[in-house]
Amino acid sequence: MGQKRVSVIVPVLNEIDTLCTREAALLALVAEADECVFVDGGSTDGSLEWMQQRFNSVLQSPKGRAVQMNTGASRAEGELLFFLHVDTECTPGVIPALRHSLAPWGYCRLSLSSSSWVFRVIERGIDWRARVTGVATGDQGLFVQRSVFEKVGGYPELALMEDVALSRRLRTLSWPTRIQEGLISAARRWEKHGVVRTVLTMWYLQLLFRLGVSDTQLAERYYGKHEK
Repeated sequence: MGQKRVSVIVPVLNEIDTLCTREAALLALVAEADECVFVDGGSTDGSLEWMQQRFNSVLQSPKGRAVQMNTGASRAEGELLFFLHVDTECTPGVIPALRHSLAPWGYCRLSLSSSSWVFRVIERGIDWRARVTGVATGDQGLFVQRSVFEKVGGYPELALMEDVALSRRLRTLSWPTRIQEGLISAARRWEKHGVVRTVLTMWYLQLLFRLGVSDTQLAERYYGKHEK
């Protein structure tokens, strides 16, 4: 079987500190992937200019992670689209595994950057939830064959829970595939706001989403307590 071209799509909004800290890792990702598309959503902290000086493929889009990722997908050229957060690092085997993947869609094994034991519990909980529900989140690095992504209409352009909504669309076609090669995601949200509070907040918001509360109301609740 031939290898697929992998297009990595990274939404960015006011992430200059993360970009500077992760410069070497991002340059390595650009070198490894077949294509890496960064999509800025109107940064005011110099993120856009920083990326334009270092990367070949930098797009501008209206604000909103879903809108930004759809913009990136529409311009990307690979057969497989890999959506990655800017504070998430690929381990060496991820891109090769995706090139050979036959799965319509899926996610990666997730590790969090903190060494504390409590984050091992969180990792297992996230993995268990995805396996049982067939719903993956952006932290887990969603990957989708382009034809499948287009078939379901891309990301629903919601203010929050766009990854959950996309997973639900994709789940109607097939169950997600989990690849063993992992990602390392920053634990900053949990460390800053507290593990218990962050977990309970996310559970609460997902419950409200399932009950039909609008994405704009959820975003107001979330961003009122957490910085992006």
